[in-house]
Amino acid sequence: MNKLKKAESMLKISISLDDDGWGHLYLGNLFFTKEDWDAAEVEFRKGKKLLPDIAAPIWCLGDVYHAKGDIRKSEKYYRMAVKLAHTDADSLARLGRLLLEKNCRIEGAEYIKQALEQDSSCRVALKWKKQYKIS
Repeated sequence: MNKLKKAESMLKISISLDDDGWGHLYLGNLFFTKEDWDAAEVEFRKGKKLLPDIAAPIWCLGDVYHAKGDIRKSEKYYRMAVKLAHTDADSLARLGRLLLEKNCRIEGAEYIKQALEQDSSCRVALKWKKQYKIS
């Protein structure tokens, strides 16, 4: 717990020195790890504002809503991330995972396959490909 507090403190210092958006993503991920969904959401929104051409803060918001159980909002953000960066394996895999969970197997499998075409080592896509036996 002390390491997380120190990491949080260091990230806040980093943001105060150079608020380029990336520090908010790292801080959001730290809060996400601690299951502090509201704090993670705040940081990912800041990252999204500062990094408008990057998919990561958008799919991170999708992850927050997924963790909160708001599947509708989660899907909305995953689709926004895919629309922004249609070759981003992380965005494609997350949307695919969500669709598989919603029992939209054909569409979900397509996104998983697209993610692996972009990055054959994408952990999210590999996990769900195996779990859902996608060929």
